[in-house]
Amino acid sequence: MKKTLFLFAIFVFVFTLSFAARGPGQGFELPEDYGSKFQKNVKGDRSADFTITLIDSWGDGWNGGMLDVLVNGTVVLDDITIASGAGPEDYTFAVNQDDSVFVDYTAGSYSYENEYHVYNNIGTELISSGVGYSAPTDNYFIAAPIVVTSIYDIQYTTDPSGDSPYLGQVVTTTGIITASEDATKGSKYFIQDGSGAWNGVYLYDWDHVYDVGQQVLITCEVDEYYNKTELLNVTDVDTLASGVALPAPAEITTNEVNQEDYEGVLVSVKNATCTATTNTYGEWEIDDGSGPVVVDDVFYAFDPVLDGTYFVTGPVDYSYGAYK
Repeated sequence: MKKTLFLFAIFVFVFTLSFAARGPGQGFELPEDYGSKFQKNVKGDRSADFTITLIDSWGDGWNGGMLDVLVNGTVVLDDITIASGAGPEDYTFAVNQDDSVFVDYTAGSYSYENEYHVYNNIGTELISSGVGYSAPTDNYFIAAPIVVTSIYDIQYTTDPSGDSPYLGQVVTTTGIITASEDATKGSKYFIQDGSGAWNGVYLYDWDHVYDVGQQVLITCEVDEYYNKTELLNVTDVDTLASGVALPAPAEITTNEVNQEDYEGVLVSVKNATCTATTNTYGEWEIDDGSGPVVVDDVFYAFDPVLDGTYFVTGPVDYSYGAYK
Protein backbone atom coordinates (compact mmCIF):
# COMPACT_ATOMS: atom_id res chain seq x y z
CA MET A 1 0.00 0.00 0.00
CA LYS A 2 1.49 3.36 -0.97
CA LYS A 3 0.55 6.62 0.66
CA THR A 4 2.12 10.02 0.18
CA LEU A 5 1.88 12.65 2.90
CA PHE A 6 3.55 16.01 3.25
CA LEU A 7 4.22 16.40 6.95
CA PHE A 8 5.43 19.68 8.47
CA ALA A 9 8.07 18.98 11.10
CA ILE A 10 9.76 15.74 11.67
CA PHE A 11 7.67 15.78 14.81
CA VAL A 12 5.14 15.93 12.53
CA PHE A 13 2.99 18.70 11.07
CA VAL A 14 0.74 17.97 8.11
CA PHE A 15 2.70 19.87 5.54
CA THR A 16 0.52 22.57 4.06
CA LEU A 17 3.01 25.40 3.71
CA SER A 18 4.63 26.35 0.41
CA PHE A 19 8.34 27.00 0.66
CA ALA A 20 9.97 29.71 -1.43
CA ALA A 21 12.59 28.48 -3.86
CA ARG A 22 16.01 29.13 -2.35
CA GLY A 23 19.30 27.49 -3.09
CA PRO A 24 21.22 25.51 -0.43
CA GLY A 25 23.07 27.80 1.95
CA GLN A 26 21.15 30.84 0.81
CA GLY A 27 20.13 33.08 3.70
CA PHE A 28 17.15 35.35 4.06
CA GLU A 29 17.23 39.10 3.58
CA LEU A 30 16.32 41.72 6.13
CA PRO A 31 13.47 44.13 5.39
CA GLU A 32 14.35 47.14 3.29
CA ASP A 33 13.71 49.53 6.16
CA TYR A 34 16.61 47.98 8.04
CA GLY A 35 18.97 48.54 5.11
CA SER A 36 22.19 50.12 6.29
CA LYS A 37 21.02 49.95 9.89
CA PHE A 38 21.88 46.26 10.07
CA GLN A 39 25.46 44.99 9.95
CA LYS A 40 26.33 41.35 10.55
CA ASN A 41 29.66 41.55 12.35
CA VAL A 42 32.13 38.70 12.41
CA LYS A 43 32.88 37.07 15.75
CA GLY A 44 34.80 39.45 18.01
CA ASP A 45 34.47 42.45 15.68
CA ARG A 46 33.36 45.52 17.66
CA SER A 47 33.22 47.91 14.70
CA ALA A 48 30.00 48.79 12.89
CA ASP A 49 28.10 51.37 10.89
CA PHE A 50 25.59 53.49 12.80
CA THR A 51 22.92 55.57 11.04
CA ILE A 52 21.55 59.06 11.56
CA THR A 53 18.18 59.78 9.95
CA LEU A 54 16.99 63.32 9.19
CA ILE A 55 13.28 64.24 8.91
CA ASP A 56 11.42 67.49 8.22
CA SER A 57 7.88 67.47 9.59
CA TRP A 58 6.63 70.25 7.28
CA GLY A 59 8.13 68.78 4.14
CA ASP A 60 10.10 71.78 2.85
CA GLY A 61 13.63 70.80 3.88
CA TRP A 62 15.65 72.03 6.82
CA ASN A 63 15.68 75.69 5.68
CA GLY A 64 19.34 76.22 6.43
CA GLY A 65 19.49 73.88 9.41
CA MET A 66 22.33 71.33 9.41
CA LEU A 67 24.31 69.08 11.67
CA ASP A 68 27.74 67.55 12.08
CA VAL A 69 28.57 64.14 13.53
CA LEU A 70 31.91 63.86 15.31
CA VAL A 71 33.57 60.61 16.38
CA ASN A 72 36.31 61.07 18.97
CA GLY A 73 36.38 64.75 18.07
CA THR A 74 36.79 64.20 14.32
CA VAL A 75 34.01 65.31 11.96
CA VAL A 76 32.77 62.27 10.03
CA LEU A 77 29.55 63.81 8.66
CA ASP A 78 29.85 67.50 7.78
CA ASP A 79 26.91 69.90 7.35
CA ILE A 80 24.37 67.21 6.50
CA THR A 81 20.85 68.46 5.89
CA ILE A 82 17.62 67.96 3.95
CA ALA A 83 17.76 70.33 0.96
CA SER A 84 14.06 69.87 0.19
CA GLY A 85 11.16 67.60 1.04
CA ALA A 86 10.37 65.71 4.21
CA GLY A 87 12.96 62.95 4.08
CA PRO A 88 13.77 60.69 5.74
CA GLU A 89 17.39 60.91 4.64
CA ASP A 90 19.87 58.42 6.07
CA TYR A 91 23.59 58.93 6.63
CA THR A 92 25.91 56.23 7.98
CA PHE A 93 29.11 56.61 9.95
CA ALA A 94 31.61 54.07 11.27
CA VAL A 95 32.25 53.57 14.96
CA ASN A 96 34.29 51.29 17.19
CA GLN A 97 33.46 50.07 20.66
CA ASP A 98 33.61 52.94 23.23
CA ASP A 99 34.03 55.70 20.62
CA SER A 100 32.76 59.11 21.71
CA VAL A 101 30.01 60.35 19.36
CA PHE A 102 28.79 63.96 19.34
CA VAL A 103 25.90 65.30 17.26
CA ASP A 104 26.24 69.06 16.70
CA TYR A 105 23.03 70.71 15.45
CA THR A 106 22.97 74.18 13.85
CA ALA A 107 19.52 75.75 13.55
CA GLY A 108 18.19 77.45 10.44
CA SER A 109 14.71 78.85 9.92
CA TYR A 110 11.73 76.95 11.35
CA SER A 111 14.04 74.68 13.35
CA TYR A 112 11.02 73.20 15.16
CA GLU A 113 10.24 71.33 11.92
CA ASN A 114 13.58 69.45 12.05
CA GLU A 115 14.23 66.16 13.79
CA TYR A 116 16.92 63.49 13.77
CA HIS A 117 17.27 59.91 15.04
CA VAL A 118 20.44 57.86 15.61
CA TYR A 119 20.38 54.05 15.27
CA ASN A 120 22.98 51.45 16.13
CA ASN A 121 24.06 48.64 13.82
CA ILE A 122 21.00 46.45 14.48
CA GLY A 123 18.49 49.23 13.98
CA THR A 124 17.85 50.11 17.63
CA GLU A 125 17.23 53.81 18.17
CA LEU A 126 19.81 55.29 20.52
CA ILE A 127 18.84 58.97 20.59
CA SER A 128 16.42 61.34 18.90
CA SER A 129 15.84 65.07 19.00
CA GLY A 130 13.29 67.52 17.61
CA VAL A 131 10.37 65.11 17.79
CA GLY A 132 6.98 66.77 18.29
CA TYR A 133 7.75 70.20 16.82
CA SER A 134 10.52 71.04 19.26
CA ALA A 135 13.83 72.39 17.96
CA PRO A 136 16.59 69.74 17.96
CA THR A 137 19.47 69.94 20.41
CA ASP A 138 23.03 68.61 20.48
CA ASN A 139 23.59 65.06 21.73
CA TYR A 140 26.45 62.91 22.98
CA PHE A 141 26.82 59.15 23.55
CA ILE A 142 29.39 56.34 23.79
CA ALA A 143 29.21 53.82 20.93
CA ALA A 144 28.53 50.19 21.80
CA PRO A 145 28.13 48.16 18.57
CA ILE A 146 26.10 44.99 18.90
CA VAL A 147 27.77 41.80 17.65
CA VAL A 148 25.25 39.61 15.83
CA THR A 149 26.30 35.97 16.04
CA SER A 150 24.96 33.77 13.26
CA ILE A 151 23.14 30.56 14.10
CA TYR A 152 25.75 28.78 11.98
CA ASP A 153 28.50 30.03 14.30
CA ILE A 154 26.47 29.05 17.35
CA GLN A 155 25.92 25.52 16.05
CA TYR A 156 29.10 24.68 14.14
CA THR A 157 31.52 22.64 16.21
CA THR A 158 34.35 20.16 15.82
CA ASP A 159 34.12 19.16 19.48
CA PRO A 160 33.29 15.43 19.75
CA SER A 161 30.75 16.32 22.45
CA GLY A 162 28.78 18.41 19.96
CA ASP A 163 28.76 21.35 22.38
CA SER A 164 28.40 24.83 20.95
CA PRO A 165 31.54 27.00 21.08
CA TYR A 166 29.27 29.65 22.63
CA LEU A 167 28.06 27.41 25.46
CA GLY A 168 27.10 29.53 28.46
CA GLN A 169 27.44 32.83 26.58
CA VAL A 170 24.81 35.49 25.96
CA VAL A 171 24.52 36.25 22.24
CA THR A 172 22.41 38.31 19.86
CA THR A 173 21.29 36.31 16.83
CA THR A 174 18.65 36.42 14.12
CA GLY A 175 16.57 33.99 12.11
CA ILE A 176 13.17 32.82 10.89
CA ILE A 177 10.88 30.67 13.03
CA THR A 178 10.49 27.39 11.12
CA ALA A 179 8.34 25.50 13.64
CA SER A 180 6.23 26.64 16.57
CA GLU A 181 4.29 24.86 19.28
CA ASP A 182 0.70 25.85 19.93
CA ALA A 183 0.82 29.23 21.68
CA THR A 184 -1.40 27.91 24.48
CA LYS A 185 1.25 25.31 25.31
CA GLY A 186 4.14 27.66 25.12
CA SER A 187 7.80 26.96 24.77
CA LYS A 188 9.09 24.93 21.81
CA TYR A 189 10.32 26.59 18.61
CA PHE A 190 12.98 26.24 15.94
CA ILE A 191 14.80 29.19 14.38
CA GLN A 192 16.98 29.23 11.26
CA ASP A 193 18.93 31.82 9.25
CA GLY A 194 19.87 29.94 6.09
CA SER A 195 19.50 26.58 4.36
CA GLY A 196 21.65 23.58 5.06
CA ALA A 197 23.80 22.13 7.80
CA TRP A 198 24.40 24.05 11.06
CA ASN A 199 21.93 26.84 10.19
CA GLY A 200 19.09 25.93 12.59
CA VAL A 201 18.73 25.67 16.36
CA TYR A 202 16.12 24.85 18.99
CA LEU A 203 14.61 27.83 20.84
CA TYR A 204 13.14 27.31 24.31
CA ASP A 205 11.16 30.33 25.49
CA TRP A 206 8.13 30.48 27.79
CA ASP A 207 8.06 34.28 27.88
CA HIS A 208 7.48 35.15 24.21
CA VAL A 209 5.18 33.78 21.51
CA TYR A 210 6.58 33.24 18.00
CA ASP A 211 4.82 32.37 14.75
CA VAL A 212 6.12 30.30 11.86
CA GLY A 213 7.57 32.72 9.29
CA GLN A 214 8.34 35.38 11.89
CA GLN A 215 11.82 36.87 11.45
CA VAL A 216 13.29 37.92 14.78
CA LEU A 217 16.39 39.37 16.35
CA ILE A 218 16.87 37.95 19.85
CA THR A 219 19.31 38.23 22.73
CA CYS A 220 19.57 34.96 24.58
CA GLU A 221 21.82 32.40 26.27
CA VAL A 222 23.35 29.36 24.54
CA ASP A 223 22.91 26.12 26.47
CA GLU A 224 23.31 22.37 26.03
CA TYR A 225 20.38 20.30 27.28
CA TYR A 226 21.30 16.63 27.34
CA ASN A 227 23.58 17.21 24.31
CA LYS A 228 21.07 19.33 22.38
CA THR A 229 22.13 22.90 21.65
CA GLU A 230 19.37 25.33 22.53
CA LEU A 231 18.72 29.03 22.96
CA LEU A 232 17.00 30.06 26.18
CA ASN A 233 16.67 32.90 28.72
CA VAL A 234 15.62 35.31 25.96
CA THR A 235 15.95 38.88 27.26
CA ASP A 236 15.07 40.84 24.13
CA VAL A 237 13.00 40.15 21.00
CA ASP A 238 12.73 42.43 17.97
CA THR A 239 10.37 41.29 15.20
CA LEU A 240 11.93 42.25 11.87
CA ALA A 241 9.18 40.84 9.64
CA SER A 242 6.26 38.43 9.60
CA GLY A 243 5.08 35.96 6.98
CA VAL A 244 8.61 35.47 5.66
CA ALA A 245 9.23 32.48 3.35
CA LEU A 246 11.03 29.71 5.20
CA PRO A 247 14.56 28.67 4.24
CA ALA A 248 14.56 25.83 1.71
CA PRO A 249 14.71 22.49 3.52
CA ALA A 250 17.95 20.55 3.05
CA GLU A 251 17.19 17.43 1.00
CA ILE A 252 18.98 14.58 2.79
CA THR A 253 18.64 10.85 3.37
CA THR A 254 16.98 9.40 6.46
CA ASN A 255 20.38 8.21 7.68
CA GLU A 256 21.85 11.73 7.34
CA VAL A 257 19.26 13.01 9.79
CA ASN A 258 21.19 11.12 12.48
CA GLN A 259 24.08 13.56 12.76
CA GLU A 260 24.98 16.75 14.59
CA ASP A 261 25.22 18.85 11.40
CA TYR A 262 21.45 18.94 10.93
CA GLU A 263 20.36 19.41 14.55
CA GLY A 264 17.72 22.18 14.50
CA VAL A 265 17.79 22.42 10.70
CA LEU A 266 14.77 22.21 8.40
CA VAL A 267 15.28 19.06 6.30
CA SER A 268 13.34 16.94 3.83
CA VAL A 269 13.44 13.20 3.20
CA LYS A 270 11.74 11.51 0.26
CA ASN A 271 10.31 8.10 -0.58
CA ALA A 272 10.82 6.82 2.94
CA THR A 273 9.09 3.61 3.98
CA CYS A 274 7.41 3.32 7.36
CA THR A 275 9.36 0.52 9.07
CA ALA A 276 7.77 0.87 12.51
CA THR A 277 4.37 2.28 13.43
CA THR A 278 3.53 4.62 16.29
CA ASN A 279 4.71 3.48 19.73
CA THR A 280 3.46 4.52 23.17
CA TYR A 281 5.59 7.70 22.95
CA GLY A 282 4.01 8.82 19.70
CA GLU A 283 7.13 7.97 17.69
CA TRP A 284 7.36 6.03 14.45
CA GLU A 285 10.17 5.15 12.06
CA ILE A 286 10.98 5.65 8.38
CA ASP A 287 13.81 4.47 6.14
CA ASP A 288 14.61 5.43 2.54
CA GLY A 289 17.13 2.61 2.27
CA SER A 290 20.04 4.53 3.78
CA GLY A 291 19.14 3.80 7.39
CA PRO A 292 16.22 4.44 9.74
CA VAL A 293 15.23 7.65 11.56
CA VAL A 294 12.58 8.34 14.20
CA VAL A 295 9.65 10.68 13.52
CA ASP A 296 8.41 12.29 16.74
CA ASP A 297 5.03 13.76 17.72
CA VAL A 298 6.21 16.94 19.48
CA PHE A 299 3.96 19.16 17.33
CA TYR A 300 1.60 16.73 15.65
CA ALA A 301 0.43 13.19 16.41
CA PHE A 302 0.11 10.87 13.42
CA ASP A 303 -0.46 7.14 12.89
CA PRO A 304 1.34 5.91 9.76
CA VAL A 305 0.66 2.75 7.81
CA LEU A 306 3.35 0.10 8.01
CA ASP A 307 5.21 -0.12 4.67
CA GLY A 308 3.53 3.09 3.49
CA THR A 309 5.71 5.60 1.65
CA TYR A 310 6.13 9.08 3.09
CA PHE A 311 7.70 12.40 2.22
CA VAL A 312 8.60 14.21 5.45
CA THR A 313 9.80 17.80 5.93
CA GLY A 314 10.65 19.44 9.23
CA PRO A 315 13.32 20.48 11.73
CA VAL A 316 15.60 17.89 13.31
CA ASP A 317 15.37 17.47 17.08
CA TYR A 318 17.54 15.53 19.52
CA SER A 319 16.17 13.82 22.61
CA TYR A 320 16.82 10.66 24.63
CA GLY A 321 20.06 10.06 22.73
CA ALA A 322 18.54 10.13 19.24
CA TYR A 323 17.99 12.55 16.38
CA LYS A 324 14.35 12.78 15.28
